[in-house]
Amino acid sequence: MLINKKRIPIVRIIFFGFLPNRIKILYLRLKGNRIGKNVKFGFASIIDAGNVEIGDNVTIGFGTIIRGNDIIIKSFTTIGSLVYIDVRSIRIGEDVTIRENVLIGGNPTHESGFEIGDRSHVGLSSIINTSRPVVIGDETAIGGGTKIFTHGSWQSMLDGYPCTYAPVTIGNNVWVNWDVFILPGVTIEDGAMVSVGSIVTQKVPAKSLVSGNPAKVTIPSGKYPRATDPSEKKDIIRYILHQFVEYLKSNSMEVQTRVLEHGEMIRIISNSKKHEIYYYRSTADLAPGSIDGNSVVLLFEHLSDEITSKLLANNVMVLRFDNMTRYGSNAVGEETADFLLKYGMKFKRYESIISSY
Repeated sequence: MLINKKRIPIVRIIFFGFLPNRIKILYLRLKGNRIGKNVKFGFASIIDAGNVEIGDNVTIGFGTIIRGNDIIIKSFTTIGSLVYIDVRSIRIGEDVTIRENVLIGGNPTHESGFEIGDRSHVGLSSIINTSRPVVIGDETAIGGGTKIFTHGSWQSMLDGYPCTYAPVTIGNNVWVNWDVFILPGVTIEDGAMVSVGSIVTQKVPAKSLVSGNPAKVTIPSGKYPRATDPSEKKDIIRYILHQFVEYLKSNSMEVQTRVLEHGEMIRIISNSKKHEIYYYRSTADLAPGSIDGNSVVLLFEHLSDEITSKLLANNVMVLRFDNMTRYGSNAVGEETADFLLKYGMKFKRYESIISSY
């Protein structure tokens, strides 16, 4: 054979995977790779590539193997345990979650590639074949047990049997439910949803719902998703926050609520420390000086850089629904953002506000 086929890298697992986290990071940096701050490698996990770039706050779980020629993993991404990724070109965005026991790779070709955008998700035990490129957009979820294939071949083409190689492209804000099978050459456009157990054989139109074997449009674009008006959106947030209060209480936290003129405040007592959530339907009631540190502000309206900077300087995290952006970070803000994610709300990270305030 002219090309040596890759096997499980037992030697590298032993000599690199078993090293302490800080030694792994030092080794990768000495090899000329860019490794960010607070990167964590699990026991027996390895990363093996000619060029590696890893952002800040990336976590790679136990026994995970990532191999390729060029690997980019952006900040705040979590890759679970026992994940196997073996692709020539790997691009993983910011705030991505790849759950446990996922396989990405197989039957490599000169075109093999895998790319997934910011704030996207790959569920448990999914298989993504990358004989041809697989591109997944921002804020898209691939449900557990899903299989995506870019090739289909076994019987001889000389005898008239089909042999297919074609890329798969999945757009932004797509929800591919559990146990879906996606065939080579499929494109799923932005905002679409694929129902549980479907087999997708052809293009899925934007903002439509498809289901079945083969998958067909059951709710067309224009009728999916259901439209919501601004007042309904604000009521939805109130409902979710009330659910959050019950969730906090179920975790033995003391919670107090208070109605504001243009919103409400939730006070959480945890381990004798006070944390507060401020939800404003209008910024008319927002006074930065009246908001304690270690709090989070939720609002629908634009907030000036000046006020935002004052809040951040006081360790107040801000979540804005008008542009789905998060500013700053603290414990109560991260807990709130994580709970809102349960209802499909994903906030892109604002790098920083440079000012002299």
